[in-house]
Amino acid sequence: MANPSTSLTVQFITTVQDEDGNAIDPETASLSVELDDVRNNDKSQFLFGETAWFRVFRHPSNMAITITPSDGEILNGGVDTCEKTEQVTFAGVSQVDLSAAIKSLDGVSWLGNDLGSLTLVKPSTLQLAGSHDCENNPANCVGVAQVEFTAEFLSRGLSGISRPGGVTSYPVIVHILGIVEAD
Repeated sequence: MANPSTSLTVQFITTVQDEDGNAIDPETASLSVELDDVRNNDKSQFLFGETAWFRVFRHPSNMAITITPSDGEILNGGVDTCEKTEQVTFAGVSQVDLSAAIKSLDGVSWLGNDLGSLTLVKPSTLQLAGSHDCENNPANCVGVAQVEFTAEFLSRGLSGISRPGGVTSYPVIVHILGIVEAD
């Protein structure tokens, strides 16, 4: 029997494709995953018997998801929202991508140079409002913004991991496949 203090480390791998198995342009679809810091109490390693909760952010929201772990089973925790804060860097560009699709843009604070307001141009892409002419004058587009937004996610848990013998650290891979239907 394994040592009960053997720790589990969870690694996520995402793939997005169309119904025929072809890769999807990241401009049209996105899939990202992170451990759920709230449900996991800020833990990133787990002991046997504990559930590792994670958040699946997807765009478009009707993307079909298949989750396959290398060990254990997946629990369905429903759909939820979270507030996220991210710092984004404009360095001679007029657009930046966030880690998840935005349900609502809740606030923008500039740290240093104030480049003005931001506009949502794609579900996870922000653009500088107005004419900054970043292509011809990149010095007009240098700044760091702290962005606060609300994102929707699928809540899932990894549970029921088998107990291997003779190891002190046990990695579990979770593959998340997103299938985007044709229009």
